[in-house]
Amino acid sequence: MARYRAEVGWNSWESRLFTERLPALCGALSGTDVPVVAVHGDYAPGNVLVSNGRVSGVIDWELGRSAGLPFSDLFKFAVSYSSYLDRASPSAYGTPAGHPGWALARDRWGAIPGWTNGTGILYALFGSGWFPDLVRSFLHLHLRRLAISPVAARLFLPVFLAEQALALEDPAYRGGYRALIRLLNEQGEARLPRLDEVVA
Repeated sequence: MARYRAEVGWNSWESRLFTERLPALCGALSGTDVPVVAVHGDYAPGNVLVSNGRVSGVIDWELGRSAGLPFSDLFKFAVSYSSYLDRASPSAYGTPAGHPGWALARDRWGAIPGWTNGTGILYALFGSGWFPDLVRSFLHLHLRRLAISPVAARLFLPVFLAEQALALEDPAYRGGYRALIRLLNEQGEARLPRLDEVVA
């Protein structure tokens, strides 16, 4: 959060979120063991090699580290395909084939001007259809495998988005993730279901 504050920015809503609301959520995880694991840092489908139906390798380890929490790789893998959907379907028109829920998410929550990834992430985590169901099943499966409460998803999603904002030194990219964090923070209760409920 110190790096986020220095490089991205820090308004009053960010101060409340990162110094008040998220620490308060930690109480719901009191006593929960969270494993420390090797972290890839950019664990997207495009970096996973497959041969004969089996994973044969993982590339692009420049953001990797030997010890970290599992949430960044979990969220990255779960939502990264949605960025491809966003690029295929600009927010002003159209919808990707096979994903009618994408346009519904865009119309319900709006697009983030100047940034192409927001609709896909909202669609993947909170939308309707076979793909959001698959994403939430994936998150539920791995949280359960790690013996971590679904509340952890609500706690670590904003942390993951803040981490993504720092991945590229691009104002539009950083501003997009910042706007998405703000949407989840300030409008979540009224416009979005709680993530721990949809992955439970």
